[in-house]
Amino acid sequence: MSWEAMLPMGIISAMIFVMGTSQFVIHTSIYGKPKHPRHDAWDRAMDARDERLKEEYEKSQK
Repeated sequence: MSWEAMLPMGIISAMIFVMGTSQFVIHTSIYGKPKHPRHDAWDRAMDARDERLKEEYEKSQK
């Protein structure tokens, strides 16, 4: 009778899949790129530096 456990396990697995996929789709649609796992203070500092460098480069091209 172990097959009886397959239906609830399938439902649970499907719901976990739906939750993860919805988070991915929402984040990607808002920010335009997938979420970076383990985004810590160093990564945020590097993102800020990259943005500043891009702005400086664009200003120098004008």
